[in-house]
Amino acid sequence: MKVISSKPKKSKVLLWSIIAIAIIGIVMIISGNISGQCAHQKSLKAATSDEQILFLHTFGWDTEPAPNEIIEISIPAQFDDVYENYNQIQKNQGFDLSEYKGQSVKQIKYTIVNYPDTDEKVYAVILICDDKIIGGDIRSGELGGFMHGFDLKSKSNV
Repeated sequence: MKVISSKPKKSKVLLWSIIAIAIIGIVMIISGNISGQCAHQKSLKAATSDEQILFLHTFGWDTEPAPNEIIEISIPAQFDDVYENYNQIQKNQGFDLSEYKGQSVKQIKYTIVNYPDTDEKVYAVILICDDKIIGGDIRSGELGGFMHGFDLKSKSNV
């Protein structure tokens, strides 16, 4: 019986270790365990209009098929009273914008077509960072109107 043994070269071990670490890192990024600049544990995938509309539909909202507006906004580095109140709406629905202070995020606005008991325009506003929902609200289009979380049960004037 002949026994053959070999010892791997250090350079091959190092190369395979680097490849393994890179693969693990890529898998973690793809699975969402590590993200870029914007991170939120409770955020939801919303890279496309279909995903955004599906998210709103889970709360019972029907929208027009295309957004009314897509803009970049900056979350202030310091919250004033208005932003503290707005962030309280976010916290009540499981988000927290204080994690994004000083960052730019995408704001997408859809027209809701099935809001009950009103003739005025009503919008769903979704805040998105790294293609994930980080917050948002339902609001009337009228000055001095209402604003509340995505769930109609959370309705309160702000």
